[in-house]
Amino acid sequence: LGGVVLDGEIIYSSDGKDNRIGSQRRCATRDLWKQKELKKEYPVKFVAFDILYLDYDNIMSKPLTQRLSILEDLINNNNLKNIEYAPTFEDIEEAWKVSGSNEWEGIVIKRKASVYIPNKRCYDWIKVKHTFEEIVNVVGVTEGSGARASTFGALELEKDGRYLGNCGSGFTEEEIDNILKLVLKDKSIQIKVKHYGYTEDGKLTTAIFKEIINPKSLNT
Repeated sequence: LGGVVLDGEIIYSSDGKDNRIGSQRRCATRDLWKQKELKKEYPVKFVAFDILYLDYDNIMSKPLTQRLSILEDLINNNNLKNIEYAPTFEDIEEAWKVSGSNEWEGIVIKRKASVYIPNKRCYDWIKVKHTFEEIVNVVGVTEGSGARASTFGALELEKDGRYLGNCGSGFTEEEIDNILKLVLKDKSIQIKVKHYGYTEDGKLTTAIFKEIINPKSLNT
């Protein structure tokens, strides 16, 4: 194929679930031997979301439904190895359910008549991510810097004996104050965090502080 430009993402599949971790690891080294080994360990595919050029012609001004039809025909009729197109849904609730069960990051809602506008956000496309809430234990803090040099940088988290990474955002000044006092008193602290799922090594993805669960009072 010549003169074709696709918009998409390189994905690694593990246990039937798509994720970016494997592809990121493959890109993390310049060592040719390691690249060869990682290529075997993390086989990847290209998932196309859209098509921008066909036979060197710019088709970005065509409506989304027409571009997707062109994309599907292109991939289905040319036996392209390790290239597939992202699934599409007419029903948003079904898309949300399928994306959740497959542990995808979320969904992108697009107007059927929308054109492709590169390098610019617009309301014709809206990305909605899956979020989760979880109660976890605080097992430590990292050193603060800048405006938080006198407090802490992030809270280190665990649950059921498993380290979950850290949480460094979502706090108000009062909450930072309260947490610091509890840490200084050597109190066991449980907090609720919002996150976007788990990384391959079991850590929370972008954990954001919601509230202190226990103790409710500094005097407890």
